[in-house]
Amino acid sequence: MSASLRDYLRVLADRGELVTIDEQVCPEADLGAVLALLEAGPAVIARHVGDHAMPVVGNVVTSRQRAALALGVSEQSVSEVLTASIGSPIEPNVVSSGPCCDVREAADLTRLPIPTFFPRETGPYITAGVIAVRDVETGQRNLSFARFKVLDANHAMLGVSPNHHLGKMAERALARGSTLPIAVAIGVHPAISLAACLYMKFGDDELASAGALLGAPVDVVETDSGIRVPADAELVLEGVVHPEQKVREGLVSEFHGRYHDYGEGYVVEFKHMRRRQNPYFQVILPSLHQEHILLGALSIAASLKATLQQLIPGVVDVAVPDVGAGRTSAIVSIKNAGPGVPQQAMMACFSHVSLIKQVIVVDAEVDPWNTASVEWARLCHARPERDYLVVPHARTDRSDPLVATLTVGKLGVDATVKAGDRAEGWAFARSSDEALVNAASILRRAGVVAAPSQLMEGIRFRAV
Repeated sequence: MSASLRDYLRVLADRGELVTIDEQVCPEADLGAVLALLEAGPAVIARHVGDHAMPVVGNVVTSRQRAALALGVSEQSVSEVLTASIGSPIEPNVVSSGPCCDVREAADLTRLPIPTFFPRETGPYITAGVIAVRDVETGQRNLSFARFKVLDANHAMLGVSPNHHLGKMAERALARGSTLPIAVAIGVHPAISLAACLYMKFGDDELASAGALLGAPVDVVETDSGIRVPADAELVLEGVVHPEQKVREGLVSEFHGRYHDYGEGYVVEFKHMRRRQNPYFQVILPSLHQEHILLGALSIAASLKATLQQLIPGVVDVAVPDVGAGRTSAIVSIKNAGPGVPQQAMMACFSHVSLIKQVIVVDAEVDPWNTASVEWARLCHARPERDYLVVPHARTDRSDPLVATLTVGKLGVDATVKAGDRAEGWAFARSSDEALVNAASILRRAGVVAAPSQLMEGIRFRAV
């Protein structure tokens, strides 16, 4: 299936959600600031970044509504569709050529409009590169995101955690004394970006999940190394990871909004670039900014939901909210949770995604994506002395802002109702369904749109 970033940009343009900046923008300072100021608004095309001829595209998916638009579903269905894609993959369709093959040339990173986003970072970063690799031992494929710090015209530092699949594949190549072939697709359809962020089993092909999201196989071309990349990408960098060569990175921005010092990263040598005739260069504004947060949050939530629904009957939905920077907090809604079930859900979340360090379990009547209703449930349903579970020195990821020796304390909160907690029971004080229907009709005739509070929007009232 042909599915491109350009297809999606046309949809945004038709909706008035795409703005073009024709003024020259400095890649070392202005571009990141422009994206930061517009992340709650339209997507951005900056046509003149420094002295580069290639336009830059940013702020592509900065809301759940935008993600829903890309997937062709309602906002309420995004989690369900992402979760379903994990269990119903559609294998990609290998084609002989595609738009990304219009031009083939030697790689030269200095010709690309790669921004330096923040003052204390030590160089420009490629942030929207979807990385495709094949394991040197098994041939299994992997799609993922990681950052590349530009070192010179054809070398970059790859920043990836050793426990992630890409890091494991690099270490397997190192053990064999070989390089790891790599391809980096820049400028792809949002469905492919979301699939690349899914937490899946080692060897599962995220391109097949992207096919499920799109409802048809993704057209792919194969590089000289046999790596499959989206045929409709704007450009593709091809090269190898040298796992035996490492370089110190310096400070880099992370999802929690602070700088992090990870030490050394792998050296990547880029040899070739294939591209469209007139490509866009896509960027994702990193740090505590919406697209960086959201791509991870939606896909982590879907991965957790798929796992929990296999383990625990009654799991309705899982959210990974902005308040946890899209990485460190999960909300699980469960129907008719029995004793011990919320605690089981907490431990499963901690185990499946090591970065998760707070899990709140709520009843099915609470929308887990609505932070106001989740806080209401926590404060009205949970007794701290009984319903808070503290796990000291639990395993985490190196990117946690409070990490120490790869451990951090974790918190679980059982915010479900318990039958014996209130003599009056748990019935909601609310208008009758009939009265609400009549009130909605009255408002319509008065030309007024109903506007309940965020809190009330997040509570799906039970029939009593």
